[in-house]
Amino acid sequence: MMIEFDLETILGESVDSLSAKLSEMSDQQLVQLRVMEAAAVKPRSTLIAAIDTEQSVRSAKAGPEIEAKAGVDGTNAPDAGDPVAEFDANLMLVSATIAELEAKVLSLQADNLALTALLAEAGTAKPKAAKVAHAGKALVLSSAGEAGLDQIGRGEVVRVVFADEEDVSLPSIPALLFEPYQMKRDGLDGFILDASIAFPAAMPRGVIARIWALPGAGKAGLVATLVSPLEVGGGRSVEIPGGHLRFTA
Repeated sequence: MMIEFDLETILGESVDSLSAKLSEMSDQQLVQLRVMEAAAVKPRSTLIAAIDTEQSVRSAKAGPEIEAKAGVDGTNAPDAGDPVAEFDANLMLVSATIAELEAKVLSLQADNLALTALLAEAGTAKPKAAKVAHAGKALVLSSAGEAGLDQIGRGEVVRVVFADEEDVSLPSIPALLFEPYQMKRDGLDGFILDASIAFPAAMPRGVIARIWALPGAGKAGLVATLVSPLEVGGGRSVEIPGGHLRFTA
């Protein structure tokens, strides 16, 4: 005989006390009790295991009982050729399957709630991104001012160097050379790179904050500051389209 328990009241009882009541609970209350226990701050795994065992035992018994009622075992068999009786028997089997699937869904939802509670209790925090160490020889870059504008304007080959937010070059990302015609004058104080820059996924990871256009072999030139640091390489394929970088003194 099933008993309707006040689950909120008895939830505070010991595992042994609750386990003794499981056989007297309805299927619905078993599911509700498991959900409530799994969502607790410190869910008791022994109680959850006991509920799972009780549900498994009931599922194992449900199949033969339904088959017996449907006349599968030869007792209470419906009259041959009775479509209504056959439909009712099939409907009982489908209903039992649906009920079992619904119970499993609720069980999975309870497990998810329990995991969420554990993560919240542990106070998990998003790990900080590891700082990328510069490989090789780094250059400290600086503005060439009006001289840089004049040099690029005279048609010298431009070397594009990638740097961090402190204007230290990133040797892990090789510099690129561009022809003078690829640098388009933009007003009186800048140039726009009319060529795209592709960073393949296979290259070492790097974080670019500023990009320098250096005429000749010097360490002074024009700079393009990115709106936000750009992470490239390390499995990430990135491209800066042509016309998107403006270099100024």
